[in-house]
Amino acid sequence: MVAMVRRKWWMAALSSTVIILSFFLLMNVRNIPPEKIRAAVPFVISPNAVAITDYPEGKIVTATKVKLESSGYVVVHEDRAGAPGMILGYSKLLKAGESDDVAIGLSKAAKAGDSLYVMLHLDDGDGKFNAKADMPAKDNFGNSVVMMFVVGSDAEGSLQVSY
Repeated sequence: MVAMVRRKWWMAALSSTVIILSFFLLMNVRNIPPEKIRAAVPFVISPNAVAITDYPEGKIVTATKVKLESSGYVVVHEDRAGAPGMILGYSKLLKAGESDDVAIGLSKAAKAGDSLYVMLHLDDGDGKFNAKADMPAKDNFGNSVVMMFVVGSDAEGSLQVSY
């Protein structure tokens, strides 16, 4: 009987704590810009993720946050009929885990209105990027981790894409 009362008390305390914490989290979420919330979601649920929150013109793209399950690269592709096309540049080799503000130099300057794709590739173990050997990183559903964005647009122009 005492054990049953303790178990009910424990469940009630746990439920109350969850409700209170949820309330505080929801109150704080209202102060976070939507683009930051959208960018954070893949980092919670996927072993591999990439986010870009600023889309300036020029010869450098900066990945705001990158998450890799093993060492790899952030690769920038130009648009080819709504899909990743020719590679314009790639990052240095990144270690497994999370990285912030990863710069990727481009072979040609991106202009306002250009659609670009950032894709994660996992290193094959040699420490050198090779598009044929370093395969695209996958999310929990087996899709390649790709983000499309439009140069010169705001965060509303970004889109997680599955291939």
